[in-house]
Amino acid sequence: MVLVVTNHGVGCAKYDAFHDTMNQVMIPGNTQYGRYEVTYWMPLPEPPKN
Repeated sequence: MVLVVTNHGVGCAKYDAFHDTMNQVMIPGNTQYGRYEVTYWMPLPEPPKN
């Protein structure tokens, strides 16, 4: 999973390295969008260790 910034907001997505694309982009809220323009992305940080 990666953190993404799109033209419709901030969310997360699955990065497909084989096709170099973002799959299953999820933006919080009740609205669904047909096309996303990902402007920035970065890997999600590791969870904290106890």
